[in-house]
Amino acid sequence: MVVLVIFAACGTDDDDNAGPSTAADETTAPDETTTTAPTTSTSTTAGGTVESASIRVESPLPNETVTSPLTVTGSSATFEGNVLISVTDSTGAVVYDSFFTSSGANGVWGPFEETIEFDATPGPGTVALWESDAGSDDPAARRNVVEIPVTIG
Repeated sequence: MVVLVIFAACGTDDDDNAGPSTAADETTAPDETTTTAPTTSTSTTAGGTVESASIRVESPLPNETVTSPLTVTGSSATFEGNVLISVTDSTGAVVYDSFFTSSGANGVWGPFEETIEFDATPGPGTVALWESDAGSDDPAARRNVVEIPVTIG
């Protein structure tokens, strides 16, 4: 009788006992690639700070007129303190694309102040800050994106 109980507890042919599976195993062919969309969940505080889960930007403020050089200030708690930054001008051209290291890292918040220079067409633009998605196979994958609409003067 003990042997029967052990066999009964060891498993059946149904999927509940088949072990872990992932949706990718069932739906993605080995030669398919996927692109990870940026995770953008930003909010603007009463004081104008624009923030995501790991980046807070105090300056520039949304809809502010900016010029080069531009000083971007705030705080972050990104992986290894790395913050990526870009500026897009009114033509849609990325006129600045780089990164800097903040004093905050790995969940511990710390301030940053980064001065950047760019040559841009005046008009509506965007200053974007984000951290790379280390868990993605896509090197361009973005996490915790903060996008600030600005006017480039």
